[in-house]
Amino acid sequence: SMSSMSSSSMSCSLIIFMLALIFFHSTEYLLSRVVHARGELLLSFPYLVAMSLALVEFTVESFLLTSYKKRVLSLVSTLGITMVLFGELMRKAAIIHAQKAFTLQVQTRKRQEHALITTGIYRDVRH
Repeated sequence: SMSSMSSSSMSCSLIIFMLALIFFHSTEYLLSRVVHARGELLLSFPYLVAMSLALVEFTVESFLLTSYKKRVLSLVSTLGITMVLFGELMRKAAIIHAQKAFTLQVQTRKRQEHALITTGIYRDVRH
């Protein structure tokens, strides 16, 4: 039926979203263990609020925009997954290349051992 097909598509989208989050956080944790010899998770209160609101948004859209989301879901999902994978590859390359100069927490003061990295991915892309 139409509603079960829509429900199935929405469930698939939610599963992909959750898998992307799990992949992001587990690889961040593992790289933090390898690079900094300690595991850090990016689970601050503002982050948890943002993720909760993302799930609320997803749920509301699923009920209110079912036919629209069904029409564009395939294209948007493919584009979104491609962007997530590309972004993750860039971020992981940055972490691996910068080694100890990369931190998960924003730094407000320069640490003595910190060095500006201008090679590798940092040669072309900086924030």
